[in-house]
Amino acid sequence: MSIKDQIETVSREFVGGDILLCAVLTQEDVSPYQVASWFMRWIKHLDSIPMIAYNAERQDFYPIEHPWAGDVFTDIIHEFDPEGVSWDENNDGYIGGWLSSDLERFFASTGVSYPGAAIANLERVSRSRADAEGRSSSAEQGRKPPPGVEIEQPSSETKKDAAAVDTPIGTRERNTLLSIIATLAKEAGIALDQPSKAAESIANAAQLQGLTIARRTIEEKLKLIPDAIAARGK
Repeated sequence: MSIKDQIETVSREFVGGDILLCAVLTQEDVSPYQVASWFMRWIKHLDSIPMIAYNAERQDFYPIEHPWAGDVFTDIIHEFDPEGVSWDENNDGYIGGWLSSDLERFFASTGVSYPGAAIANLERVSRSRADAEGRSSSAEQGRKPPPGVEIEQPSSETKKDAAAVDTPIGTRERNTLLSIIATLAKEAGIALDQPSKAAESIANAAQLQGLTIARRTIEEKLKLIPDAIAARGK
């Protein structure tokens, strides 16, 4: 099979974890907690089929060596909110998921019907939404006021408010914050060389403070610390 054929196969069969979860919720009419709990009961079977990360925009994919779907389902069990977790492990646009042919075999082994119809419908809605957003963006970029009509510019106060909300954190500030977190973690005796275990400790400590933070979210941030410290040391 050629590289092009491999890419086309994955593009055609890929089912992202977010789509799969919503499809099962739709088909089975149960709560997110119950679906996540069901997947955890079958996690060994699920982890036995290849998990891949796919980027639809780049039409690219790579195999996930150590499946982490169980972490996501565990976070859902703790938070009860499937929208509060991420299937983009490295925040790079590559979504974790599986091929539909593998999922069909997995569901057959569990005795639960494969939610193919729900998946197809959700993917169709997702594509339509993406197309609509693309057309809207293009229209906004190409829109010009008619001759003689001036567009009111936002005030300086409005710009300040927008900047406070929309401006992403800068690299230097992010590295500083991550370095502070690393320092506090060290003082608390939390070993950051094991991000998963450290994330669990921090998530538990946060719960004691009345805060709910997904363990996986914490782990993703902790994994950024080594590069942040290295950058500040240059």
